[in-house]
Amino acid sequence: MAEGDGVARGVVVGIDGSTGSRGAVEFAADEAVARRVPLHLLCVTLPALMLSPPLLAPFPTSAPDPGVDPVPGFLEELAEQVRRTRPGLETIQEVVPGGPSAVLVERSRAADLVVVGARGHGGFLELLAGSVATQVATHAHCPAVVVRGGARPEGPVVVGVDDAPETDVAVDLAFYEAVLHGRQLRAVHVGHGDPDAPLTRWRSRYPDVAVETVLSRDRDVAAALVAASEDARMVVVGSRGRGGLRSLLLGSVGYALAHHAHCPVLIAHPTSS
Repeated sequence: MAEGDGVARGVVVGIDGSTGSRGAVEFAADEAVARRVPLHLLCVTLPALMLSPPLLAPFPTSAPDPGVDPVPGFLEELAEQVRRTRPGLETIQEVVPGGPSAVLVERSRAADLVVVGARGHGGFLELLAGSVATQVATHAHCPAVVVRGGARPEGPVVVGVDDAPETDVAVDLAFYEAVLHGRQLRAVHVGHGDPDAPLTRWRSRYPDVAVETVLSRDRDVAAALVAASEDARMVVVGSRGRGGLRSLLLGSVGYALAHHAHCPVLIAHPTSS
């Protein structure tokens, strides 16, 4: 891919030089290696005049900032670290002017996965998960990861299951991630009914995945998944929820996990074709 054209598929990770960027890059690099696709380190430069107020709807307007170094030192450092630790991974570094949310959402149209840290710089720090992370998780056109908590690469992949058809995309992606990384799948069932019934078709499709089914007594889906995330590699959730916050595209469960999970949260948006 020519830098900046946004055409080639791969794992895109947004970085800003914050401490959260390192964790996001490490997670994204592991995903790129497992998927055998390039890793795109994307630094979006935000002009000072766009830092306030936060949460401009729906996204800040893109504008160049000629005063920013075209290749920040932290971007070079992160790229070099990835190349040193994963020498077979194609790593592309880019600096793009504009609003971080807008650029990352646009890049997600062609990406296999988009990854962001839970916090960012500047006027967005007062939000727990950060407005960039929240908007990318909500509006991405492919699966999106908000990297939070400590690294637990040997932990299980956690997903919530019930009888609702909206969970199918999340369950399918959770099984796929378990296969990619050779991990156990922990399916948390909240509610009534047979906890294994919603998993039948995926067990036959992914016979090599070990599945632990957990029947939660907690009727609060978000609370049950937050608790299950304590020792997990990642927790997978669908992009829509139910209940009082149904109007939010991310859904109340996804929103709660993006703020409170103990591990990276994978939002299972269907990939755009």
